[in-house]
Amino acid sequence: MLQLKLNNFEKYIDEPILSRGYSYYITELVNEENEEDGRYTFTVQGSEDYEVEIKISKTGEIEESNCDCPYDYGPICKHEVAAYYYLNQVPNSVEKSKKTKQISLQDVLKGLSKEELINIIIEITKNDRALKQKIVYHYSNMADEDDIAKFKELVNSLVNKYAGREKFIRYHETGRFATDMSNLAMNGAEKALNNKNQIAALTILIIALEEALESFQYADDSSGEIGMLITEIIGKIDDVIKDVIKSEDAAKQEIFNKLLEYMDTKALNDWQDYRIDLLHICFQFTKEKKYRDSLKNKLQDLICNENCEYSTYYKEEMLMMLYKIMRQYENKEKTDLFIKENLQYTSFRELMMSQLKVQGNYEEIINLALEGEAKDKDLPGLVSKWKGARYEAYKRLSLKKEQEKLARDLLLHGDFQYYEELKGLHKGNELVLYNEIKNEIKKDRYKTSLYLQLIVYEKDLQEVLDYVKKNPIRIEQFAHMLIDKHEEEVISIYKEYIFLMSKLASDRKKYREVCRTILRFKKLTSKIEVNEVVTELRLLYKNRPAFLDELSKVISN
Repeated sequence: MLQLKLNNFEKYIDEPILSRGYSYYITELVNEENEEDGRYTFTVQGSEDYEVEIKISKTGEIEESNCDCPYDYGPICKHEVAAYYYLNQVPNSVEKSKKTKQISLQDVLKGLSKEELINIIIEITKNDRALKQKIVYHYSNMADEDDIAKFKELVNSLVNKYAGREKFIRYHETGRFATDMSNLAMNGAEKALNNKNQIAALTILIIALEEALESFQYADDSSGEIGMLITEIIGKIDDVIKDVIKSEDAAKQEIFNKLLEYMDTKALNDWQDYRIDLLHICFQFTKEKKYRDSLKNKLQDLICNENCEYSTYYKEEMLMMLYKIMRQYENKEKTDLFIKENLQYTSFRELMMSQLKVQGNYEEIINLALEGEAKDKDLPGLVSKWKGARYEAYKRLSLKKEQEKLARDLLLHGDFQYYEELKGLHKGNELVLYNEIKNEIKKDRYKTSLYLQLIVYEKDLQEVLDYVKKNPIRIEQFAHMLIDKHEEEVISIYKEYIFLMSKLASDRKKYREVCRTILRFKKLTSKIEVNEVVTELRLLYKNRPAFLDELSKVISN
């Protein structure tokens, strides 16, 4: 940028930028944040807050000037101009930059009287309603009911502060909003807990949770800050409940009811994971029958509520909570029947299979597994799970034919552990099995990973070499495995790969990548061989100075 003097910068800046910058300055939108050795940092308020950094020399020249706004139509923006005006009006700003020590705000405040401090706070909070409410809320001795009402007002003020006229919180503000909301909720809850009022603490946390859930609709949460805020609030609710249960608080029933009633809030309908988290918190009350029965009824209502569109996963989670209650407090006959009624859910099918395994009833496990495979045919992971259970049942029943057929199927679908199982079923004929499986896999180009896993496992060096010859790009993966038995071929393929990389390289980053490959090649062969490669590359690419520079470093190494 131009070497501007602070006292004549206006001569070198276009009138529209000067005018806008002066407008920012005159309306007091420039805030000095820091100064050290002539380097100033400012925050300039506008549609968004921008940070301006300026370095002033001892002679008053603007040596450096930067702003983090997106303006790119010239070297200097209106925010920088506003900061120049600010500096130009500060007495002895050039001399100020020579100072090595600043008086801190804390030192200044310590020297003021109580009356002066009160006047300062009143002045600061005149135009910041949210700050005013926050101070009143945290430092007054209100009753808990007043605290809750004030907390609601404070939450609303916080939302209005960040959402502004647009009624939307932009990405760069969402983190600050989440931090302020977190501090507000945690401090409010702690204040109530210090007053021995766990009901008020829970109420405050629920209000904060409700607003946080709603804020998904009016904030850009691309960074996940609001999600983390909700997790933190739910964690604090869990802490409150643990203390309630531990202390047997007199308000335990009211606290449980309040939390359970919140399960019906519409805000949770779009965020079922959080509802499940809260239900798990309620589960801590189930040692007492009255709470246990209430939770069971609530779970059944939620599962059967046709107005709520629960996915299979959420229904399964709630049914599993019911099962855990039944398993601990009800008879086995009723619990077993409950499992049978819910076999369409994965966890219940697994429970039934576990029971049958203890009983040694492998025939029924096979039936359940086949049903599961048919039901979940579009879910490969679950199909593989049921097939695995079926395979174990065949093995227990010594059904060799069925066992081998299923092991082949599982192997060919990528589950390599079944190769050893197949080898165990072909004692004495392992080589025949290997060649048979290898040839079958080679036919399918989509099974390359499985093919490589097989030939490496069996240390079939010729097969690995043949593969690398067709795919020289994989030489680095297998060079160490092949070098002892096939040194000449490995060196040749490695060279081919290096020249291919060099041909495709087009910038210094890629040239460095080529050179790193050459250095790895150097560990496998002689220095003479490497020098020959480098010399040939220098001749081929003599018009690429950046590449030649990188190649010279290879020789020096």
